[in-house]
Parts: sequence; structure tokens; C-alpha cells
Amino acid sequence: MADFTHLHVHSHYTLLESPITVARLLKSVKAKGMDAVALTDRGNLFAAYELYSQAKEAGVTAIIGCQVNVAPLGMRERVRDWHQLVLLAQNEQGYRNLGKLVSKGWMEGFYFEPRVDLEAIAAHAEGLVCLTGAGKDGFLNRHLMAGATEEATRQLDLLKGIFGTERLFVELSDHGADGTLNQTAGNIALADAAGVGVVATNWVHYLDQSDHDIHDVQLAIQKVTTIDDTHRKRMPSREYYLKTPDEMAALFAARPDAISNTRKIVELCKGSKVPTGTYYLPSFPCPTGETEESWLRELCARGIKKRYGDAPSDEVKTRLAFELETILKMGFAAYFLIVADFINWAKDGGIPVGPGRGSAAGSIVAYSMGITDMCPLRYGLLFERFLNPGRKSMPDIDIDFCKDRRGEVIDYVANKYGHDAVTQIMTLGTMKARMAIKDVARAYHWTPEESQELANLVPEDPSGKHDLQVCLGRKPLDKDKNEFGTVDGMLKRYETDDRTRKVLDAALQLEKLGRSLGVHACGMIIAPGPVSDYVPVCKIKDKAATQFNMTQIEKCGLLKMDFLGLKTMSILKKAADITKESEGITIDYNTVPLADPKTFAMLGAGRTLGVFQCESSGFQELIKLLKPDRFEDLIALVALYRPGPLMAGMHTQYCDRKHGREKVDYPHAVLEGVLKETYGLYIYQEQVMSISRELCGFTPAEADDLRKAMGKKDINVLKKLEEKFIEGAWSNHQFDRKKCKEMWEKILGFASYCFNKSHSACYGLIAYWTAYMKANHYAAFMTANLIYEMDNKDKMTKFVEELRTSGIPVLPPDVNESGWEFRVIKKRPGSGVRGPESTTDSQETPDPGPRTPDQGQSEATIRFGFGGVKAVGEGAAQTLIAERNERGPYLSLYDLCERIDTRTVNKRVVESLIKVGALDSLHLNRKSLFDTQDRAFDRGNRLTRTKAQNQQTLFSTFEEDDSFREETRGYPNVPDWTVSERLGFEKALTGYWISSHPVTEQHNALGNVATHTTNDLAAQANGTSVAIAAVVIDKRVIRTKAGKTMAILTLEDQFGRFEGVLFPGREGRRGESQVGAFEKFGNDCEPDMVALFCGTLDRRERRPQRQLSGGDDGGDAPPAEMDDPGEAQAETLPNLRINDMIPATMAIERLTREIVLHLDTSAYADPTTQAHLLQQSETTFKEHAGARPVSILAHTPQDVLLTLILGEAWRVHPSHDLLEKLRAIWGTNNVRVISAGLEELQRSEQRGNHARAG
Repeated sequence: MADFTHLHVHSHYTLLESPITVARLLKSVKAKGMDAVALTDRGNLFAAYELYSQAKEAGVTAIIGCQVNVAPLGMRERVRDWHQLVLLAQNEQGYRNLGKLVSKGWMEGFYFEPRVDLEAIAAHAEGLVCLTGAGKDGFLNRHLMAGATEEATRQLDLLKGIFGTERLFVELSDHGADGTLNQTAGNIALADAAGVGVVATNWVHYLDQSDHDIHDVQLAIQKVTTIDDTHRKRMPSREYYLKTPDEMAALFAARPDAISNTRKIVELCKGSKVPTGTYYLPSFPCPTGETEESWLRELCARGIKKRYGDAPSDEVKTRLAFELETILKMGFAAYFLIVADFINWAKDGGIPVGPGRGSAAGSIVAYSMGITDMCPLRYGLLFERFLNPGRKSMPDIDIDFCKDRRGEVIDYVANKYGHDAVTQIMTLGTMKARMAIKDVARAYHWTPEESQELANLVPEDPSGKHDLQVCLGRKPLDKDKNEFGTVDGMLKRYETDDRTRKVLDAALQLEKLGRSLGVHACGMIIAPGPVSDYVPVCKIKDKAATQFNMTQIEKCGLLKMDFLGLKTMSILKKAADITKESEGITIDYNTVPLADPKTFAMLGAGRTLGVFQCESSGFQELIKLLKPDRFEDLIALVALYRPGPLMAGMHTQYCDRKHGREKVDYPHAVLEGVLKETYGLYIYQEQVMSISRELCGFTPAEADDLRKAMGKKDINVLKKLEEKFIEGAWSNHQFDRKKCKEMWEKILGFASYCFNKSHSACYGLIAYWTAYMKANHYAAFMTANLIYEMDNKDKMTKFVEELRTSGIPVLPPDVNESGWEFRVIKKRPGSGVRGPESTTDSQETPDPGPRTPDQGQSEATIRFGFGGVKAVGEGAAQTLIAERNERGPYLSLYDLCERIDTRTVNKRVVESLIKVGALDSLHLNRKSLFDTQDRAFDRGNRLTRTKAQNQQTLFSTFEEDDSFREETRGYPNVPDWTVSERLGFEKALTGYWISSHPVTEQHNALGNVATHTTNDLAAQANGTSVAIAAVVIDKRVIRTKAGKTMAILTLEDQFGRFEGVLFPGREGRRGESQVGAFEKFGNDCEPDMVALFCGTLDRRERRPQRQLSGGDDGGDAPPAEMDDPGEAQAETLPNLRINDMIPATMAIERLTREIVLHLDTSAYADPTTQAHLLQQSETTFKEHAGARPVSILAHTPQDVLLTLILGEAWRVHPSHDLLEKLRAIWGTNNVRVISAGLEELQRSEQRGNHARAG
């Protein structure tokens, strides 16, 4: 076999131009008899670290390289023209120079593609080998193809001047395509004339010749077109694969030196590597005369005094000395100085910072420097959990910042250390199953509807485990459980339909390959100098980012910081601001009492909506069971409310032991101090570490090694440590070996459940802060939540309803009270509700002036902000607010339109404000306001133009224009919009129903028959029959695995949301077709429909499918920004398996059992009046004759209640029209509907079904 190495190879990191992964490349190189390979993706080094690390394990020599684009007119000239060179790193210096060059291409020369020029190459040529490129864009080939041999010679001389003859090779490739032979001959002639060596390559794009077609599909996907598009990019032959050495030798038999030179280059590049094992920390700018060590000690001394006073305990001194010794020995003084600097800068600037996160809270150095706000000694947090003295690794401190101002902290760091020294971290967006199907289907001429339908068969799975291999039954979904996730509908189509099989076969090959670039949500790199000096960088959405991912960056020794934007910190800051504004109280979260009785009483009652980490229904049930009365209970709850401890029943054990229902015991007296806080349970990793130290004599480093081994289930390490554990317990405390063995086994059993106490303590503190604010400053805290949860429809519904039941209504926007955001409005003494304006016989009613806000049961209400109303921009809102603040409240619609600048607050803004009720305080009838707006706005518009033109005085305008006379400022006397219309406008403009809720408005029709609300569902068992009145928010039509159609409804009542499932019909035992809920009700269930939904509660885990209608999944690239996952609650909506549905429009007819009319005989004492009342009613009864009984409940002047049941002739057929007529006769509050109960309704319908069947 010939001795040959491929030196020009692309991978899937050349996005959508190669299906090659690094792992497959190395496997194929070995299988084809080669021991080295160069990876030369176009314009990037994304794969460099992956290649280097995997090649060592595979026994392959890796050469780091890149195919660079060379701009002939200079990299800063924006001309879409470039040639290609291949550059290979010989050694570490070559790698760094290549990284600098590639980085320049992205940061300075990018124009459609990253580009460099010969000047940049010459400046960074040391340690690089150059090949002249392949294909029509090869550095020499373009000139040769144009017949410009002299220019080709000149260009080769330029390269020769940069690289000499030892590091420059003219690249030869033969793909059997038109022009290739001429290029080869021309290149050979040039090389020989210049005394430069030649080298054979195959410009590899795929591994085997059979992969040509999938590569062709990639090229079609790249250009968003079809495979037979004659104008798209395509390769001219099927020869661009990883050929064997013998195949390459045969191609270049006439020039064997082209083959042997590949090995010469391998020798030249044997030092090609990505350097690892060294840490690169920036230097911290210390004050004059201070070193990093002395300044760290000084800051710690100041911090200890601030935290512990002038006379800290020996325990504090000893702990500080140990930590400082460890930190300084490891060389991490600068790390702590850097982190403390930007955290304290943020705090000094009023930017809220979390109390800590993760294991960093175990450091007293971090606590003294203000990096964390948890005393590690008070809460038993261990430094070794954060920084192991026996194993050097970079510290990892993650920080939670106020989400709104996180960017300011990043800007501060970039300004301090240099913008080129601070960058984001690249992430690779890969093709997931659905995207792969749609991309391939488009390339194969499928319609969007066809491709979407096939993609819908892939179950939704954010983890990506349910890939196409799983869908087609080729591998299990869960290997450990041998659980399969085969999608029968997809597998059947694959086996029976050729078109489907063709698409899925291609999608299988492309799934999980690179498709797009993104940036890590919160990770940032801080380097000692330009990041490109250490790792290559690129530009993603105009932001600098590393070309290596987060894990690779850490292996390269760079400082990685996570600047997390935690929404809860923003909420806490906003709540404190609102408290200051509305109550005059300043909140300092670091000084709030941690034993506040009101806070623990609220938590024990389960009122945890808005409380960080504690909002899910499961957590509410747990906290009610526990009834915490100390902060340590919250720390434990954060650790316990996770799948492992919950499945093991540790949460109930903790509750039972706390309240004396279960005995607390300790394996050994020495361990009481370690386990007493958790009632003898192993809950925290730190407890395992403390046991190994105090009982068994482990060093701090060994204790951390034990923690890590238990977490990873490293059997080899655990076997060694087990003996030391047992023998140490015996030698130190004579602990019986058998009992110690039992304890060891018990600890091993709980090891996977144990949690990081440092993290639990920090997040427990944030949870406490939110609970404290809710218990003590309720209106301010809830308002802050409304501001930040505006886009979370489910939580907004819950917040609004809880506020309402607490006596604090959330009122619509108001032009005289609203700000840009939600606001707490303190009640003014004597405020009340002004009744509807009186009407006259004239066509218009006079403008009555302003109304005061509605009087609530509390001292405060919350006003919806202008910012939540569509069409009301911030400029318009600020104009309204500024005018109101300067000249007082608006008195009427006319007054508002005459005072504002109508160029800023335009007609569309005024219309939106009317529709959402923002002018209700000026006039109750929204329809009347709406019909008046044209005239009022026209007056204001003319005033605005006049003021702008400076042609007249304001007074002369009023005097000369009759339309400004006072009597023209009235409103038309028209019926107001119905409640349904008002709610519809509110929902359309804000996304919410504000003044009421559709379900509330249908209470008379549905309230009596509903058995539950969403508030009740958490306590119900699986299979419980329920009937809930709800409005449809969303409907998703999906395909089942069997290919049938079903629907998932998002439903909402006044208290929250749940999901309703309409299953399709199925075959009965005898093969007969049975109609399902989807066939019965699917077409009727549309958004905004209110109905009674009956069915059974389904608490089993359901894997949702993709929807058939309603938008794409938006691709598979990682998000650019996201909230910290720590604040998310992994709770799905309750699930109702619907078997019946009664629309509100039909509810009166189906549910009414009886109509009761209330007659107050003192009000209708005159017999003539009573007779007239009954006569009117009789006429109405006859118009609506039916089978439902009517009765009259009479209240006599003697305070006696008489019930008169009317005869058969007076029975009625219930309807909305009947009730409206009766209310007009008897009065709205004197007509009552008695509805059938759910069980009675079901029995009645069953009897009807049996009768029809008979």
C-alpha cells in the first residue's frame, strides 16, 4: 500500500458542505490504511480541538489546518472575489499564527466569507506549511484556467517569498472533471520552474463515493433550493471522497513525488497541536505598591472585619488562612480579584447580584470579598467542594445578575480588560430530526405541507434523544431501561412508501450535523490579552465569539465566567423600587430577618405563587406538609424537590422526622453534628464529605474525591476509598466495621440523590427573599411579577386571580393613573365609584368630568401599564404621562385630545386606549367614546397644527372656530359594547382579559355544574372525573403514532391553565369504528370559545407530538439568550382527557333544571302592579314554551318566604333570549337559574341514549 496522507479535507464544520464528522473521519482514515490526516475546513478552526483530542485516542496523527480565502485586492476591500490556499500548522507557534489569521478573516476581512490577504499571511507565516489550493478557486488555478501563466508565476513567487521552498507546495488534484488535467499540467510546470515541490490532494468533501448524493443534498439545502436546480452550486464529479492511498497513487503515477511529499508534510507538521494544560489568567490591576497576593490578603482582611467585626473567631481566622494558602498555591489570586471587582462594581452601581450560586458559596474568601453573601461557616458549606486542594483545576464561579442590567456588567469587564480580551463562546446549532426532514424534503421537491406532515410524526423532545434512529426503531430511547420510542406511523410509511424512505434515509445521514452558529447564553471568556492569541475567534451576529465550545475553552486553560441573567433578581429589584415609591420603605435584602413569622406562615399555607423555586403545585403540597419554620428548611426543600429524592421518598421522611412522626437516629454519635440539621438524613454532598473527614480521617482533598467518585459512580475509585473509609472509622472512632459497611452502602445508595448544599443555600436565600417580599410587601411584589411575567400567559392569569381574591384588583390602563409599567395605586381617602353618567332625552350626554378609581377592598389597586397595550409606544406613553404630570388629570376625551401632541399620540393610540378601558374614568360608555374619537381627535389635531405653525394664539383658535364651543363636547347616547365585545378588545390589544374573564361572565350558565377549577386539580388523583368551565386559548392539531388526528387544547379558567386532549376514535373489539372526542368536538373547539369540559384527569407522562398547523419550530440553533435554567419550574400543565364538552352558548338549554323568579311583595305591593308583572311574564312564557318548570319565590312584608310552583302551562324552553326578557321584566338580580349537577346531567343523557337505542 502506498504511503499517503490526505491534507485537504472538509468536515461538517464547513456548514452544509460536508457530511463528515471528526469521529467518522478518523475511523475511515484508519480503515483505509492511513495513520495521519489534516482537517482543513473553509475559513474556520471549529473542529481543531475535537480533531486533536480524538486523534490522540484513535492513534492518528492530526494536522490542524484551514482552507483560507485570500482577497486579491486586500481583505478590507468589499469585493466578492477570493482565491483559496491551504495552511497547515507545523507546531504550537503555527497553530497560534493560524488562529490569528483565521480570526482576522472573521473580525477584519469578513465579506460574505471570512477573508485574509497575503500581507496578513506574511505577518503570521511562521510555523505554517502552505498548499496552493484545489479547484477553480485555487490560488494558481484561476490564473491557469484564464491562460494567465505569467500572473500565476508571479503569484507563486509571492508565496515563495513568504514560505520559501521548504514550506510551500503546489497542490495537485484530479477529480476527472473538465479542466482538471490542464490545471494539473500547468501546476506541475509552474512548480518545476520555481523549484517548489508538488503534493497530491483530493479536496475531500465526503468519505466514500456513495456519499456523493447526500453531499449534493447538503449543497441544495445550503442554497434553499432543489437538487435538480441547474443554477445552484454543485461539484463537477463524484470523486471528492477519501480515497485510499493506492487510489491516490494510481492517479498520480506520473509524479510519485506528489504522493511521497504528503509524508514529508506529515513530518513537518508532527508538532501540530492545540496547547492545553496551562491556565491563562489576566493580571489584575492592583493599587500602586500592591501585588495580587498582598491585595487579595488586604481585601480579605477588610471583608472579614466587615462581615465578622473587629474580633473574628479562631474558626474564621483558621478557615481564611487555609483558603488563602490554597488559592495562592494554585495561582488563582487574580481570579478572585477579577470576580470580586466586577461583582462589587455591579453592587455599587445598584445592579442586583445574587447571593451566590453553586459551590463558590463554600468559600469564606468569596464571602469576605463580597463575591457571595452566604456565610459558609454558619451553614456548614465546604471550601473543598469548590476548590480541591489536591487537584488543580480552574475555579468556577457563576454569578446571577439582574437580567435587565447584566449587559452593563459585561461592558464594564470588556472596557477594563479590553474588548478583544473578552468574548462570548460559540455553540454549534445542529440539525435535529424535524429540521433534517424538512430540509431534505424541500430538496426533493416536496411541498411545505408534505414535509411538515412527515416532520410532525417526530415527537417533541428538547433533549434530542428521540431522534430518527429511535423513531424508526433502530435503537432504544433509553438503553438502560431498554425502552423504545418507535413511531409506528413513520415506520409504516418508511417501509411502504419509496418517497418517504428516500427522504428519511437522507435525513438520517444529516441529522446532528452542523447547520448554524450561535453563542452560549451566558458564558464569557476573559483572557490576559486578545483572545485570538490563545484560541481562534469568529463573529456571530456582530459579536466576537470563540471558535471552540465551552468545554474545549476550559481545556485550553482560559478563564470562563457565566454572567447569568436571573429574572428573579430583576423582580426583587423592581419590588424594592415599588415598595420605596408606594410605601416609603427602603429594602436591603441582605438585612431582612431570616426568621420572619409572616413569611413562614405564608409558606406553610402553600401560598408560593411568585416565590422562587417554590411555585409548582407539587412544591406547594410539599411545603404545606412540611410547614417550614426556619431558613434551613428552605435549604433542604431546594435539595429535596428533585426527581431522585422525591422518588426515594426522602421528602416525606424529612417531614415526618421534623414533626416527630418518625424517629431520628444517627449511625454514630460523631455524626450527630453533621446530620442533625437534616434529621439524620443524607441530603447534601457536603454531609458525605464531612462524614469522611470527621469519622474516617479523610483529608479535605480526599473527601472531595469521594464526592466526585460517588457522583460519577466510579467503581475503581470507590473500591479504593471504601477500604480507607471503613478502616478510618475503626481506627479513629472504633466504629464497628460491619455497621460502617452498612453505612457505606447506605451512603452509596443516596449519593446520586445528594445535592450541592452551597447551591441549595444560595437559592434557598433567594426563595426566602421573594417569600419575605410577598408576605410583607404584597402589592409591590405582585406588581413586580406582573411586569416581568407579562409574556407568560399562565402565570399572569394566576397572579391576577390571586390579587383579585386578595382584594387588590388589577384594573385596566387609565390615562390618569397608568405609567409605562404596572403601578401600585394607593387609594385616596373618600374615593368611590362614580355611577354611570345620567342620560337625557337629547342625542348626546354632556361630558361629566373625571371619575375617581374604583374602590377596592384593599388600600391599593394595581393599574395596567401603557407598555402592555398594542399601538401605544413608549414615546406616546411618555407624552401622556408628562402632560398629566405638568397640567393635571385629563378631564375628558376632548380635554385629552386638545392637550396632547397628536403627532406623537396619534389616532390609533387613542383608539387603543378607548378599547382597553383607559378612558373609563372619563366616560363609562366605551362605545360612546369610540364614536366620539373622530370629532375629539380632529379638534386636537387642528390645535397641534396651529401650535406648530405659530399662526394664532390658542384663545383665537377657540374664539373663531364654532366646533370648539363647549356644547359641542358631548358624547352620543348609544348602547355600550357588550361584555363580550369589551373583553375581546382587551384581549386583542393586551393579550389578556382585564376587566373580567370570559369564564366569570358565563358563571350563571356553567358555574353550578362545574365540579372543579384549576386550583383544585393538583390535589386530584389520576383518573378523577372532573367538569371545568374554561375558555379555549389554543388548539394544536397533531398526528398520533398511528397516523390519526387528535388535538391538544390549552384551556384557562380564572385561576390558571390546563391542557385538554381530544383523542381520536378507535376500533372496537369487534372491529367496529368508534367515534372519539376529536371527531365529536374537534371542529367546534376554537380559541376564545367558553365551554364546560368534562373528562378524567390524566397524570401520566405524555410525550407531545408536533402540531400540524400553526408555524414552524424556528430551526435548531441554540438560543442567543435565555433565562437561567435554575429559575425554571419543570412542571407541565394538568392534563384532562376530554369525553364531553358543552359550549356556553348551549349550556342554558342543556343545563337549566329550573328558573326561579324572586318577587319582593313590599316593592310590588299594589295588586295591579303584580298582575301586570305576571301578565307580561305569561306572554314571555308562551313565546318560549317548553318542559322546564318555573317557580316564584315571594318575600312578603311579614318576612315570610312563599314558593309558588307554576303549572305545566307555564313551563319553558330555556334560552339566552328568554332570560334576557325575564330580567327586563323582573330585574337582573331577580332571575335565578338552577342548573343540573354533573351526575344528574350524565344520568339524564344516558337515559336519553338508552331510549334512542331502544
